[in-house]
Amino acid sequence: MWHSGNGDGQLAYMVLLPDDKLGIAILTNSWRTSVFLNLALAERISDCYLHLSTRDYAAEYRESWEKSEEQDVVQERALESARLKNTTPTLPLSAYAGEYRDNSSSRFKSQWKTTSWSCDTVEESRRI
Repeated sequence: MWHSGNGDGQLAYMVLLPDDKLGIAILTNSWRTSVFLNLALAERISDCYLHLSTRDYAAEYRESWEKSEEQDVVQERALESARLKNTTPTLPLSAYAGEYRDNSSSRFKSQWKTTSWSCDTVEESRRI
């Protein structure tokens, strides 16, 4: 069984093979590596631990990673082109700063930069 997750620029990938008494956790401090690298590393480690023949998983996943990177660029360009130009927020940016909670009770603290996006959506919010 496996699970992956991410947050704040970090990726995590965990594999558990209970019958083989093996657990692998791959933690990466970069969004750029993508889950593909974590998957390749976990597969390579499990092959070595289980004495299986191994292969270059990183090379195999590289094509998927490159396609994913290309899709990210396309999506970023689409978002930027959809942005309403020459707009300003309804209120001063300081009015949006503060601490917020979402439905899962996660706390977010907003610290607004001077760059505004379309209407009342502003560039930065970070989890505390």
